[in-house]
Amino acid sequence: MSAVRIQRFALDDGCGLQLELMDWGASWLSARLHGRELLLGHADPAAYREQSAYMGAIVGRVANRIAGAAFSLQGRQHRLAANEGVNQLHGGPGGFHNRAWRGLRHSSTRVDFTLDSADGDQGFPSRLRATASYRITAAQQVEIHFEVENLGAIDTVAGLTSHAYFGLDGPEQGVLGQTLCLQADKVLPVCPDLLPTGEFMNVAGTPFDFRQPRSLGEGLAMQHEQLQRAGGYDHCWLLQPGLGPALQLVSADERRSLCLDTSYPALQIYGGQYLDRSRDRLGRPFAPRAGLAIEAQYPPDTVHHLGEPDWPQAGFVLRPGQTQRHWIRIRFEQR
Repeated sequence: MSAVRIQRFALDDGCGLQLELMDWGASWLSARLHGRELLLGHADPAAYREQSAYMGAIVGRVANRIAGAAFSLQGRQHRLAANEGVNQLHGGPGGFHNRAWRGLRHSSTRVDFTLDSADGDQGFPSRLRATASYRITAAQQVEIHFEVENLGAIDTVAGLTSHAYFGLDGPEQGVLGQTLCLQADKVLPVCPDLLPTGEFMNVAGTPFDFRQPRSLGEGLAMQHEQLQRAGGYDHCWLLQPGLGPALQLVSADERRSLCLDTSYPALQIYGGQYLDRSRDRLGRPFAPRAGLAIEAQYPPDTVHHLGEPDWPQAGFVLRPGQTQRHWIRIRFEQR
C-alpha cells in the first residue's frame, strides 16, 4: 500500500476528557477520561490501514451487511464490491473506513472530516459528499454528527456509523463483566451468514433482553441458537424512542460508564468475539471480547426491505439534492 500522510487531531473538554482522531477513515483513535483509556486501539495510526476490525473508523456508504452485494433502486440494478463472501460488509473493501478524509474546521473541541464519493464507488450509485463531525458539546460528552448529500442526478442510499470499540475496564479485562442496559424490545435474528432473516424477535426471555441492566457475561451464558450462530452478540436491536438514553454501559467495577443516544433507529452490538485477529497498542493480539462495538445505524440489509412498513428506513434513500443528517451522543462518567 502506498504511503499516505496521516494527520492527527486532539480534542479536550478541559474537564478530564481527551480525544484523539485522524483523517484516515475519519477514525476515533483514543478517548481518555482522567487519564484512563476507554477505547481499544492499535499501536500507531499506520496500523489502522492494515486492520480488518474497522477499529474506530467511520464506515459507509452503508454500514453493516448487504445480501448478495447487490440491490435494485428505482428499477436500476446495482452490483456492489463484495468483501464478505458474496455479501458486502461496511461499504466494501474500499469503503469509507479505508480512505483519507479531509480534516477541516479544527478547534480544541471540534473537528470535521469530509469525503467525496464518486458515482459507482464500490458499486453505489450517484455522487455524494459525506461529513463526519466530532464535537465536544459538554463536559465529558462527545457527539458525532453525520451529513451525507446526494450531489448526483439519480437516487442513492446511505447510512454511516462509527465503529469504535469501547473497553471501560481495559482490554485485558474484556467486556463480560460490564453491565448493559438497552432500550429495545425487538432484535433482528440472523441467518448463518449474519444477514437478518427479515423477522423481528421479541427479546423477552432471551439473552437479548437488556431492558433491565445485566452483565454481558450473564447474557452470553444463556443457551440460544442465535448466540451459537454468531459466536456471541453480533445483532441489531430496534430502539424504542422516548425512553431515555438508548444505551448505558457500566464497567465491572462500576467506576466508569457511558450513556449513548442517537437519531438512528437501531443499534448493532458486536461483542468482539473475533478481536484476537487484531493487535492492541502494545502489538499483542487482543483477547476475544476485549471491547464492545456499539454501532448506531439503519438495520442491516435495509436495501432489501425498502417499503416494508415495520422496517425503519426514514431518510435512507436520498433523492438528488437531498441531505441526510444523523447524530450519536456519548456521555462518559467516572465515579
